[in-house]
Amino acid sequence: EVVTHPDVAERLYAEIDTVLPDKKVRPEHAAQLPYLRQVLTETLRYWAPWISSLTAKGEVRVGDTVLPDGTVVMFSPYMVTRSDEYFASADAFDPGRWSPERVGELDKRYWLPFGVGERRCPGNHYAMLAITLQAAAFLARWRPVPDESYRVRPTTKDFTPSPAKLPLTLHAR
Repeated sequence: EVVTHPDVAERLYAEIDTVLPDKKVRPEHAAQLPYLRQVLTETLRYWAPWISSLTAKGEVRVGDTVLPDGTVVMFSPYMVTRSDEYFASADAFDPGRWSPERVGELDKRYWLPFGVGERRCPGNHYAMLAITLQAAAFLARWRPVPDESYRVRPTTKDFTPSPAKLPLTLHAR
């Protein structure tokens, strides 16, 4: 998403260059990269898993339907996160929705990349830290430039949509 949104890329590179002038990333830098965190959070919303499941723990009522204990419920985080009911302009890639000024407008229960409730991935905070530091290290050193003739299309070979391919050229920064 960064390579297809030049305005996002420029703001992101400016933040990274300010925080990492020597291009050396350390764990304490994660907290100093709030815009990168917004970009990653929005990327995880935008490319949410196609399908996920939960098992009912006890009887669960959904509208007029009662699901018995042990029922496996399949749902699509992708459809939830791409619904304007839960995220304004849901089909737009907008890292600003996670800014301190706007994040209060969101119901974070609908941000689902790590699952929900008591079955939420216990490593979600570590994963976000690792992704933040890896992205900072990569973007501090490289500027990926996409092949302008290629349109990114998601593949659904797994539970999470991902680009079928992503032809780009890396330019040293």
